[in-house]
Amino acid sequence: MIKMAKLSYLLLLVFGSLLYIEIFLSTFLKSLNFYNQYLFNLFFVLILLLIFFFYNKFEYKTPFKNNFSLNKKIINIFIIIGLVFPIALLGRLIDPKFDIIYGNLNNFANLNISSVFLFLLLTLIIVVKEEIIQRSLLQKKISLMLGSFVSITIVSINFSLYHFFYYSLFGLKTAIVASLSIFMASILLSVLFEKTQSVLTTILAHFLINFMILIQIFLIFNKFFTSEIIFWILWFLLFCYSILSFKKKFAHLKLTFYEIGFYEFLFIIIFSILPILIPFLLNLLL
Repeated sequence: MIKMAKLSYLLLLVFGSLLYIEIFLSTFLKSLNFYNQYLFNLFFVLILLLIFFFYNKFEYKTPFKNNFSLNKKIINIFIIIGLVFPIALLGRLIDPKFDIIYGNLNNFANLNISSVFLFLLLTLIIVVKEEIIQRSLLQKKISLMLGSFVSITIVSINFSLYHFFYYSLFGLKTAIVASLSIFMASILLSVLFEKTQSVLTTILAHFLINFMILIQIFLIFNKFFTSEIIFWILWFLLFCYSILSFKKKFAHLKLTFYEIGFYEFLFIIIFSILPILIPFLLNLLL
């Protein structure tokens, strides 16, 4: 039993390293001038779906389609989006320069229908990739082994630290604000997954949250301040609805916490700092 647990923890660390494997492969292909970000990300998502399919089939022995059901769960998506409102607003107020930098980086001044479509398509592909790894391959298994409380916490720490290095390119302040925002948003997405056990709900919620942030960046970048005020008012109204509905819709969700032994504690520490540990090891090796 202990040996099987060790193998399970090792497999989870491998799953947690998939995003870094992707970065390594994309960097390698770029060095060969053989890289297309759309095709590469799409191919990587297809590989993840195959891993997810076989892992779900042999590990949980449940129908694959159960992970992509919506039914009456769609209302929970909008509740979670509403609860992101204060996180997004604080990020906007604390670090407004980031919106301008991000808008310049992605050429938000010269958008057209084709560029918007391709940008949103890439955003969706990235969201699918992240949700399959973070929620379906990692959170679900960790919740069964260590309890949902530990799972939600360490998956969110891992996910926020993973983004820290990207946002550090925009300065330390931006990296800290963005990482804290992502951590809190990941907590909400993880709670949504615990409630619904459907990765499709978290994919939609994650994509719509990103979409709303992109709208906000577009509005401030192009100085549509009146439209931005209306945007924040509408999001605030959704936030009010979410506050009133959260207790009713998520009342039956009980967070679990199982006994933590030495190997469990070691896994929690390593998994949490994996986004720091992997680049450090790669620098040593390379």
